[in-house]
Amino acid sequence: LEAVRTMSRRYKIFKVFVATDDGTALAELRELAPELTFVSLTSYDRSNLQSGDSVWLENRLLGGEISGHELFLFTLRDLALLAESDVIVGHFASNLSRLAFLHASFLQGKIPPYISVDGP
Repeated sequence: LEAVRTMSRRYKIFKVFVATDDGTALAELRELAPELTFVSLTSYDRSNLQSGDSVWLENRLLGGEISGHELFLFTLRDLALLAESDVIVGHFASNLSRLAFLHASFLQGKIPPYISVDGP
């Protein structure tokens, strides 16, 4: 959250698009940083991406618990919106964060302002 606040101050950005597998993240962010407006795609039920029993998403896809087609389309929408962002704050150990950063660089014709929050 501190990286988001840093970018908000530096670039005068107050609307934040959140792409996460955590269905509770949006509410938590809104409570912790009421000075920012957090938005996310709500057309996909993110709760089915959570697994308290440590079952890998790939195994749940193979088992038919999750629709691969729906997940793919949802991921593409997140990716497209992230790539259109003015700045990127992401976990660059994540394939999606790195892909969004590369796509944004291509679309903008330059490397966008970014912060990677890799680490524990």
